[in-house]
Amino acid sequence: MPKRYRLALIATGVILALLILAVFTSPGAPSIKAGDRSESDNAEYRYEGSYKPGEGFAFVSSRQNNGRNPAADYPKNDDAETLNATEADLLAQERVAHWTLWIGVFTAAGLIALIFAFDETRAATNATREIGENQTKAYVNVSEVRVDRVTVDGRFLLTHIDTFLSNTGATPAVDILVGGEMIIYEKSFTTLGNNREICREEIWPDTVVDLPPNNEPLMVTFALPPSVENEMKQAGFNALASIYLRIEGEIQYWDVFKNRYLTQFIFESLIEKGEAFPGMFRSSKQVECYKKIESKP
Repeated sequence: MPKRYRLALIATGVILALLILAVFTSPGAPSIKAGDRSESDNAEYRYEGSYKPGEGFAFVSSRQNNGRNPAADYPKNDDAETLNATEADLLAQERVAHWTLWIGVFTAAGLIALIFAFDETRAATNATREIGENQTKAYVNVSEVRVDRVTVDGRFLLTHIDTFLSNTGATPAVDILVGGEMIIYEKSFTTLGNNREICREEIWPDTVVDLPPNNEPLMVTFALPPSVENEMKQAGFNALASIYLRIEGEIQYWDVFKNRYLTQFIFESLIEKGEAFPGMFRSSKQVECYKKIESKP
């Protein structure tokens, strides 16, 4: 059962429980009956006065019960329908106070339920909007990597790297930045030996491109500087050895919803001695794809 339905059932159950409790605790008779009077309430007071020349009038009061029995003179009556006017008025006031309190309780419970409902509605709205964005946003990745090289005196020279960007989404991607680094390893001559890194070159571009959706892949070229060959020479590269070539990079781009995304890619190739260049193949290593890294208001 979805969370919002569980919360609705809980809120309904709580409100019903409070309503039942309020009905059963409603006063059916006044808290003070006409017979619930003290002896002093049934007593009579007598005032006597006298006059003396030169002193004026003087009054004396006296309290008399006259043999009254409060229980007999004011019998208790538990039947609310035969209450006298005073008891009925008291009962009405107590009921008003009772239901006023419970109305406040119901109002507070309703407000809490409304807050939960608003929160669930907002979450559902955000989920719907996110689904819509995921269906229409740009998805930019590298579909292919090519490395051009020339062979001079039995040795190859890397000249440039071509990356082909594709947008498989339904909306354009803007302000695309793609780059990374190229790593060359010399393959060990033994099975248990470690491959030796002989060159690492950054290939971050200075240009930014835009990419429409579902279009032909866009080629972005990175020219490699002459320092690549110099690094290989200084590392003592063996021209008879086979090499591993790895291109590690990332793409950063903005979509039409003002979100910035990151996609990483790794392409590898093994160039055996005396064989043609086999091309670059996507690595099976897990990388980030279409990860949101920034949003604009």
